[in-house]
Amino acid sequence: MKKTFLILCGAGLVSLAVASCNQAPKPMDVAAITAKADSVFNSKKQSLVDAANNACMTDGAAKTKAICDSVCEANGVKM
Repeated sequence: MKKTFLILCGAGLVSLAVASCNQAPKPMDVAAITAKADSVFNSKKQSLVDAANNACMTDGAAKTKAICDSVCEANGVKM
């Protein structure tokens, strides 16, 4: 009984694999390809811009604080 069940399951999986191989993918038209490419590009570009802005803001804030602390210390001002 167990072997028969496994054989039927295996045959079902093989038939599904063969059936899916016979279906050709749907071709995309030029407008769809362009829209998809633009979407991917814009999302990647925005993530890179956001990362660069965050790095600049973090770096700039650290440098500004260091300069401010240095000037305040030189003038004897406690913060």
